[in-house]
Amino acid sequence: MNRNDGVQYSFRLNLKNPDHLLVHETLMDLDLDIHKSKSMFIIDSLVKTIKGLRPDQLTKSAKSLYDYRMEYVTRGELEDMKLVLEKDVTRDVSKDLLSVLITALSGMKGHITVGSFSKDEEDLQSISEKDRKETETALSELSDMWSDDD
Repeated sequence: MNRNDGVQYSFRLNLKNPDHLLVHETLMDLDLDIHKSKSMFIIDSLVKTIKGLRPDQLTKSAKSLYDYRMEYVTRGELEDMKLVLEKDVTRDVSKDLLSVLITALSGMKGHITVGSFSKDEEDLQSISEKDRKETETALSELSDMWSDDD
C-alpha cells in the first residue's frame, strides 16, 4: 500500500470509562495469531457494526435522504392504500347490509327503513313462517361466510 492510499485516525480512551477500559485491555492483549494486527481487528469490528445498521442510523447524509423520502407518499403507496380502503369499505358495507336484511326478515317489531326500502310490521308478518325460516337460515349462512373472510 502506498502511503498516499492510507488515512490515519486516532482516538483517545478514558480508562475510567468501563467500555473504554475493555477496549484498551482487549487491544493490549489481542492475539495476533488470530487477528493480523490491531488495525485489522478494529477495522473488522467497525465493518461488522456498520453492516448491522441501516445507513440512516449511521451517517448524516443517509439520514437526510431517508427523512426527505419519508415526507412523500409515492403513487404506488397511494394505490396500495386505495385498494386496502376499498376492501375495508366493501366488507363493512356488506356486513351492514346483511345485518339490516337479517333484522328486516327476522320479524322485528316496528318500522324498518333502509334508504327507499320500507316495511311495516304487518308486511313482515305476512311472510309465511317456512319462508321466514329459510330466509333466516340462508342469511345466517351468508353472514357466517362473510364474517369468516376477516
